[in-house]
Amino acid sequence: MPTPIQSPSANIHPFLDVGIPAKYWKTGVVPNGKILTTGNPSVDMEYLMLMAYNPNPGSVIYSWDGEYPQFSENGFSGQCVAFTKAVSDMRSTPTSAWKPWLSLIELVNLSQFKSPTSYRGMMIACFDGNTDYSLAEPHKKHVAILLGINKNALGKVVSIIVVDQNYYSYAPYQMYTGKIAKHTIPWWTDKQKWVWYARSYHIVNI
Repeated sequence: MPTPIQSPSANIHPFLDVGIPAKYWKTGVVPNGKILTTGNPSVDMEYLMLMAYNPNPGSVIYSWDGEYPQFSENGFSGQCVAFTKAVSDMRSTPTSAWKPWLSLIELVNLSQFKSPTSYRGMMIACFDGNTDYSLAEPHKKHVAILLGINKNALGKVVSIIVVDQNYYSYAPYQMYTGKIAKHTIPWWTDKQKWVWYARSYHIVNI
């Protein structure tokens, strides 16, 4: 039986505005999203330490530059993997153990996942068609925490809401490289692939 990776505190809204005071989210800096800022280092450190659950310190470390919080691992600063490991308390699990489970295409059609509480906090990733995350090409893989699924008035999925690190690392958003952001990823068509389209993602299991 697959074991999807999910944030232990997923359903107490750790990444929604009700979980972090709105003043810590810098709005309008990424398309359809917000960047997490420190604002008050002592408050943010307390919050982010809760995300980086002490029972499993692993190799992930927390840092901040006076404005933006960040997670890093093994000399790689601000990568998506370090952030999701901290959030899910899977910091000692190598990415070679991350396997694709349900695709989001499958998940949105299953009745057991109709409620946001059933999937909120799950780790999702682009695997580039490989059997584990470590095998995917760097520019064709990304990992994030799923927060919500947006549908239109007809019930058709149009996008997903995620929180992640280092998604916006391309022009003209290079200034947000390595930053933690809450944003949407469009669903779009089956011919559009890789990290920019929600259809490309799978739930991660170990």
